[in-house]
Amino acid sequence: MAFTEENNFQECLSDIGICEKESAEICKAYSNNSLPEVLELLKKHKKAILCESHRLEKQIDCLDYLIYKLEKEADTNSERR
Repeated sequence: MAFTEENNFQECLSDIGICEKESAEICKAYSNNSLPEVLELLKKHKKAILCESHRLEKQIDCLDYLIYKLEKEADTNSERR
């Protein structure tokens, strides 16, 4: 294994949110020198993270809009009093 230490490689996988099952699959492919498979699995995980990030970003945008509308409504109501 060319990576400095196997534990370090597994720790990196854990740090990026890869579950134990996927981590074992990636480590097996890496120890078999199947770098194209490792890269494919990592890119698949990256795509999943990006999809989740975009979903959360959309939720934040909607939340910001709702907060904006309610603050505007609150300001309008306080001016009427």
